[in-house]
Amino acid sequence: MRLFGPPKGKETLVRYLWKYRFQFIISSIGGILYNTVIVFSPILLGRLIDAAGSGAGQKVLLSAALFVGVTTFFQMARWVKRWFMRDQFNRVACDLRQTFLERMLSRNATVLEKETVGDLMSRTVGDITLVVDTVMTTLNEGWDTWLLMISFFVAMLFQDWQVTLMASLMVPVTIVLAQSMRHVLYRFSMAARKASAESNSSLQRYLSAVAVLRLFGREEKEAEEIHGTFARQAEFTIKELLIQQALLPVYALLAGLGIVVVLALGGQRVVEGQWTIGSFNAYLIMFIAFSGRTRVAARVFNRWHAARAAWVRVKEKMLTTPEAGSEECQGSCTDSRTDSCINSCTDSRTDSCTEFLAGSSRSTFPDEALHADTLEIRGLRFGFGAQDFLGPITLSARKGQIIGITGPVGSGKSLLAQALTGLYPYKGSIRVDGRELSGLAAEKRSRLIAYAGHEQLLFSMTIRENVTLTDPVGQAPDVPLLKQALAAAALQEELPRFEQGLETRVGEKGVLVSGGQRQRIALARALYAPAPILILDDPFSAVDIATEETIINHLRKDYPDRLILLLSHRLNAFQHADQVLVLRQGGVIQSGPHDVLRLEPGLYRDILQAQRFLEEHADETL
Repeated sequence: MRLFGPPKGKETLVRYLWKYRFQFIISSIGGILYNTVIVFSPILLGRLIDAAGSGAGQKVLLSAALFVGVTTFFQMARWVKRWFMRDQFNRVACDLRQTFLERMLSRNATVLEKETVGDLMSRTVGDITLVVDTVMTTLNEGWDTWLLMISFFVAMLFQDWQVTLMASLMVPVTIVLAQSMRHVLYRFSMAARKASAESNSSLQRYLSAVAVLRLFGREEKEAEEIHGTFARQAEFTIKELLIQQALLPVYALLAGLGIVVVLALGGQRVVEGQWTIGSFNAYLIMFIAFSGRTRVAARVFNRWHAARAAWVRVKEKMLTTPEAGSEECQGSCTDSRTDSCINSCTDSRTDSCTEFLAGSSRSTFPDEALHADTLEIRGLRFGFGAQDFLGPITLSARKGQIIGITGPVGSGKSLLAQALTGLYPYKGSIRVDGRELSGLAAEKRSRLIAYAGHEQLLFSMTIRENVTLTDPVGQAPDVPLLKQALAAAALQEELPRFEQGLETRVGEKGVLVSGGQRQRIALARALYAPAPILILDDPFSAVDIATEETIINHLRKDYPDRLILLLSHRLNAFQHADQVLVLRQGGVIQSGPHDVLRLEPGLYRDILQAQRFLEEHADETL
């Protein structure tokens, strides 16, 4: 069960707050009680002073008891308000971060790859923290400042409305001055947040490539660039803080000018006998609290305008619509080719979205499991941006087959693998059991396709956790399936060499294991995933020929119910393939079984003969 997430309905900041309305209501009750009952504290203190001056002992005890009781009551109300308010905003912060993460992960891979880790970290941690803290402070001060000021103002009006109005003349002036600084604060705050994101990106880039920078003597140059980004961040942050903090004494001075009026007119009232010493003391305490809160109100205004920039940055990334062609997108696209429908697709107006809008077969699919009995590729074109680097590609395959795909460097093998994952928009058609791949929801597609690329990404976790990545959180791994995957990836016999076996941590991006081990762990992860289609993009580049042969035998013997697409420049494995496609410059130039292609004049035979020659004369070249 998900503990955190976006609220139901339109996602606005108010809805995030209202989701935890119980905490809000309780904290509001506490805030109302605290900031109204607190008015009686100076009044009772004044009566206590008058009672002490009159020498009435019993009256002094009664006034003291009332003062202590009221003070205890409103301080308890204050505790309740703060407890439930903090609880509410801790939950809101978790919800915002959860939503932000989900929105980013739901973005189309083409869009997501343009983001930088530093910028996303800055928004997820810094900006959301600033937004939540500011809203909490605003609501908190809504009770502790505005309601308190109203309570004291009303009480002072009852005591003497003339003195109150004259002494309070500078309060609205202070508020107007604070409000007038909103544009400057917003500009500097936005610049500071952007500089913070740039600093995080630079630091992340530096730390992730520190070994390469040392090898090529680039440490000093990169450090200078990082220092520059931090200097820009410090410049705008200091300007923002200076404007906020430097004006606080001005606010305090303007609001505090009324104390002179209170001392003058209030003293005159005491001399004339209209006020007692106790009532004068009570009024002075209330006005000092009232005017002091004016400074706090002005500070809240300033902080709110600064945090508005952070909220704009957070909202910019959270307002991400579902992937083009997904079932969520389809559900919102009831009117084909309408602007509202086009705008609901992440890749608005791209060919994949337009093809869907044209009313092709990419209609909403029933929620049924796909077994990948058949794979039909027709006229597939793929590339990044407006240019296609791959295609047209046509292929028919079925469950249980191994399809080999090869070609020289730059022929389009990896592009084809990326297109077949369904993570990127493509042109043409990729159908699984008659269902268009781009029309499947991301969750359904993840259960359909497993992928192991030549660039293996391992997480800073154990070997077991990296392999069983597809298991739901908290679920124990399928031990027989895990052993089978490890054996098929030629890892089972090697595990005793690791210090802690399966529980060995591989380090950030797998730096603590070799390239071959990293490649086989990624392969085991793909094999462990219960997906009927397995895409292997150059999975043997870091292993020797004997290990490659072992892995191929396992794939054929242990996974007969899967459709395996094997993309490789090494052709030894293709003797086990049911069909082979040969690519050159993004197009298919040969296709057929291995036994036919190895005898047929063409690129495939040339590559095969060259590789066998190198294998036969490997000892001579050493």
